[in-house]
Amino acid sequence: MGDHDQREPGQPVDSEPVASLDRRRRLKALERVAEAVERDEPVGPEMTRDLHTGGNLSPVPDILRRPLRTIGEAGDDWLRCRPPDRDHLLMREGRGALNQGAVGMLVGPGGRGKSWLLCQLALSVATGRDWLDYFEVVRPGRVLLALAEEDGHEIWRRLYWAARAMKLTDEEADAAAANIVPLPLRGTPVGLVEGENRSVGPTAAFHALREQLGRDDYRLVVLDPLARFAPDVESNNAAATAAVQVVEELTKGPGHPTVIVCHHSNKESRKTGSEGGPGMNRGVTGLHDAARWEAQLLGKGEDDLALKLSKGNYVPPGGEPIPLERRDGEYGFIRAIDPEVRAERAAEAEAEKLRPIKQAIRKIISANPECTKGTVVDLAPHGKPAVTKALKLMMLSGEVVNVGEEGERKAWKLVLS
Repeated sequence: MGDHDQREPGQPVDSEPVASLDRRRRLKALERVAEAVERDEPVGPEMTRDLHTGGNLSPVPDILRRPLRTIGEAGDDWLRCRPPDRDHLLMREGRGALNQGAVGMLVGPGGRGKSWLLCQLALSVATGRDWLDYFEVVRPGRVLLALAEEDGHEIWRRLYWAARAMKLTDEEADAAAANIVPLPLRGTPVGLVEGENRSVGPTAAFHALREQLGRDDYRLVVLDPLARFAPDVESNNAAATAAVQVVEELTKGPGHPTVIVCHHSNKESRKTGSEGGPGMNRGVTGLHDAARWEAQLLGKGEDDLALKLSKGNYVPPGGEPIPLERRDGEYGFIRAIDPEVRAERAAEAEAEKLRPIKQAIRKIISANPECTKGTVVDLAPHGKPAVTKALKLMMLSGEVVNVGEEGERKAWKLVLS
């Protein structure tokens, strides 16, 4: 060992005393600050952070500075008294759906409606109105709506049209205006974390945001999207977990707000209309694992759009996906729809789509009595899959019947009603 090595015999090489590590990192931080001053460059909080925390060594939490106590030492009645019930931001039919003070994620493809859903959630929490006509808001309150991809006019448009679609009363509109704090951040660097792997930590922007949240009681904080607020954490599980832990600090404000982070799904799920699950998220699974709640926007198009509660550590399992619809004339407004109503509409749309194909089949069979299936498929100008499907439905309904004796080539004949 070298002259300056202070390790005891047998002490592992990688267990250098904390004080020594702390000292070395502070010296490196001072060197970086000195170099910046010499080059006449600005010295930001991210550069001086190591002077206060000892570099990659996190500050010791207050709870670990105090003597540890047993349950009995904390109070004789601690284990005999019933704890407070959980507070929820959202409920469904008397059951918790989203816990208050949790960090959650809304995941889905780009351009499918995630930001719309979150703007509508902001209006619901601000006014106490149901979200998506499906979830009940437990208690209205203040909302911070931070959209890093939108300017002020776009946030204004979305909230305005969503409020119209919700048919807010004058009193509810006043409550929304008083409770929603819009934060348009398009073109503004707003990374809340920086660093690599386990060294990911808060930035100056994070400290500024936390200070703002400490000035009032917030019920909800929306951060959209993750890629702007926590860049470079999607490819490493340790970094993803550390980033979520930093965001959890925002829930410690006066109102213990729920924080919802918007995140994109991966390419494969966009192609297949994924059924959801941890594999739907873009990036590592650490994001899904670290969040306490997650909802996923499913479907390949408007016809099968749905919201699935894929994770909820403090609430019952989400169950089946919730069918959603985006109504025409409401500027993208989304609401839940009854599954039976969606099925009926889908059947009507399918029938309308097959109507011209069936008409073509009737004309072909009328002009070619007892023609074969192949003849119908060849003559109908709609493609084999569509014609085959329409012909099968016509047979099931009795519009087309099979004539011909056993063993002979099948023939088809239209039966006019």
